[in-house]
Amino acid sequence: MEKAEHNFKETGHKVPVWDVATRLFHWTLVTLIVLAFVTNNFADKIGFNWHKINGYAILALVFFRLMWGIWGSSTSRFINFVKPFAAIRYFLEMFSGKGKHYLGHNPAGAMMIVALLLVVAAQAISGLFTADDISMMLFAGPFASDVSESTAEWMSYFHRIGPNLIIALVCIHVLSNIAYAVLKRDGMITAMVTGCKKSGNYSDAQSARLSHQGLAFTCFVFSAAVVFGIVYLWGDAPFL
Repeated sequence: MEKAEHNFKETGHKVPVWDVATRLFHWTLVTLIVLAFVTNNFADKIGFNWHKINGYAILALVFFRLMWGIWGSSTSRFINFVKPFAAIRYFLEMFSGKGKHYLGHNPAGAMMIVALLLVVAAQAISGLFTADDISMMLFAGPFASDVSESTAEWMSYFHRIGPNLIIALVCIHVLSNIAYAVLKRDGMITAMVTGCKKSGNYSDAQSARLSHQGLAFTCFVFSAAVVFGIVYLWGDAPFL
């Protein structure tokens, strides 16, 4: 075990972890989440339509991530890291001082990623059916008038409390990554920028198998076309 730790800390060789598509997805989603808060708080000044477009873009990104989680690089595929029982075992090993190093998401971090994607997706979807004023539809999502008043009210309620859930999960995610970087000497945060980690004895793989980035572009274009197409055909014109 000591030898593995030595190799992990001191080797200068780099191995691929995250492909360009995954890194762009991550930082673009971070930017859009921040913009969602900004456009919501200043909707009366900059126009509510910007907030709606921001939400559509988030939905397109989440849809892309679901596709990339099936056909993407090895560290991005859900089948390789979404393992609930492994997360429980990881927590027990971590508290006993036997936590392993992972090239991609560790089992606990994987569950956090899933939770974030689900809450962000739910927030964006609820926005499609949200109405700030049910009777007058002053600030309404594209499908608010197509559902019952009670459904619109429920969606509106979740859309109001959703940001608090997102903030809580983001804080846990960021603090966990900082702690992991300090205590485990793991370059997860740096890897999400550079795409690489130091080579080492990782439990899940020694290097990522990267998918062709042309496939990522195709998945993103398809995701954006589906989301904005649905909004345009059954809701309203996204950019008007």
